[in-house]
Amino acid sequence: MVAAAVAEEDAVAAVVAAADPVIEVLEAFELASLVRRNGTLDGGVPLRAAQACLPFLEGNGLGLQVRLSRALTIERSLGRAPRIIDERASIGLKAAIPRLCALGYVTEPWPSAFARSLVHEHKGVLHLFTGLLVRPPDGTWLRIASSANRRSFAYDVGEVFIPDGIGFVPLVIPIRPRAGGALRIDAEIATVSCVIPDVEVQRATLGDAPELARAHAEFFDAVYFAKKKGEPTKKYRKTAPYLDREDGPTRVVEAGPVKFTIERKDQVLSAASPTPIRSRGHGVTAIDFVTLLPFEAAWDGLSLVLEYEQTRLQREAAALERLWKQVMGAPFLDANKGALWYLTKYFTPHPPGEPHFFVKPWAFVQTPPGWSSVVDGVLGDGFEVMRGVVQTDWFHAAPAVFRVFEERIRVREGTRLLEVLPFPRALANPKVRAVAFGDSP
Repeated sequence: MVAAAVAEEDAVAAVVAAADPVIEVLEAFELASLVRRNGTLDGGVPLRAAQACLPFLEGNGLGLQVRLSRALTIERSLGRAPRIIDERASIGLKAAIPRLCALGYVTEPWPSAFARSLVHEHKGVLHLFTGLLVRPPDGTWLRIASSANRRSFAYDVGEVFIPDGIGFVPLVIPIRPRAGGALRIDAEIATVSCVIPDVEVQRATLGDAPELARAHAEFFDAVYFAKKKGEPTKKYRKTAPYLDREDGPTRVVEAGPVKFTIERKDQVLSAASPTPIRSRGHGVTAIDFVTLLPFEAAWDGLSLVLEYEQTRLQREAAALERLWKQVMGAPFLDANKGALWYLTKYFTPHPPGEPHFFVKPWAFVQTPPGWSSVVDGVLGDGFEVMRGVVQTDWFHAAPAVFRVFEERIRVREGTRLLEVLPFPRALANPKVRAVAFGDSP
């Protein structure tokens, strides 16, 4: 067991040390490509966010985007298989399938499922073949998820993975339409990023990690709140990571009443199955946070007003304060009232004119030096929780940033908020290498 653990750590260290990940891509026919987008979304983000919010910018630029070369319409009707009317794609698909089979890139039942159409439907999910086959860098898995922060609200993308060591795998995007009828898809439809499988994430209490409470108080000190009045502090962007911690476990630390689970994500794409299958014995570890209490938000175009049971929040906040007093002592609480208040208020609206607000789960995420965490949110009814990349080796909060696009939203207690997925920062911006047909599958 010890030898296996050491071997695994050595393999991860080798991947991180390489710091130049390359995703190999084979294009079976022309329909989509993997492209990089910049953090400002081509100048589309608010100036204040572009100046100050580094996690948001890094979330925008994470990995590579699956971009269609042209818009497609998926026609759906009761009792009939979905189809895409696109002559160029149909011709390319019909020519590619026999070739992929002959060269051993795909095996049944995959080719039969996609023989007539780019789309295969299973249990209400549309599985779209992009015309690309991909192979992750050695020692990593590819994560396919929504394009986030700039995506269509007409559908959601299911999270799936592509393991290493199995050759080229068809890049198939699971699409869940949010309404019936025809579905138009265009531009960026998904994000492909690199992650490390089988990372152990431990659960801990604040008593196990009082240094994280001190780090929180050091960041959110009196100077921070004095500067924040009216203007962004840019403290996160300006702070140099103080990475004096030796390599240790990745862990999520309960800093108060909080609801989360540590999950193993094991739905993988394969060259044999048209739909995702479960990986045997391996997976990608993530922390899934859910809401602590129900709430609503009203947005009128200028102001965003949050509505929730204040007595309930006060009760939960009192429990957090009791925990901190027990672990850190009363003098610490008296000296760091602002830092504690920043946590206990739970909600933080943005300035007027912005349809955004924060929800802050009462937990800290800690990763080894050189590791960050993807903080990836859900697409809900009238809102999305946006993607960010947080340097959790020194800054340990995992906020859920809501973007509201309807006049009123309702979020029930226990609603899934976000997924936090630790990964080495060296894998954040992989390169692409085109591969020709005939390479060994």
